[in-house]
Amino acid sequence: MSVLETPRLRLVPITLSVVEAVMAGRRGDTEALVGATLPRLVGPVATSSSGPSPPRSNASAPTPPTASGATG
Repeated sequence: MSVLETPRLRLVPITLSVVEAVMAGRRGDTEALVGATLPRLVGPVATSSSGPSPPRSNASAPTPPTASGATG
């Protein structure tokens, strides 16, 4: 597979080895395979095996009218 390079960016194909290293949590192996340091997460990672999370609510969105026609 070829690498796509511009003056500011280097795109490297994701290989099966990279995917396996990421899925197994082998940070050092992943970094060695991609030739870059991966960002560190600041907080805990929430994982769910039940699928994607529902969309986050938008606090600035208006409240839809209730059955009586009043708004919240």
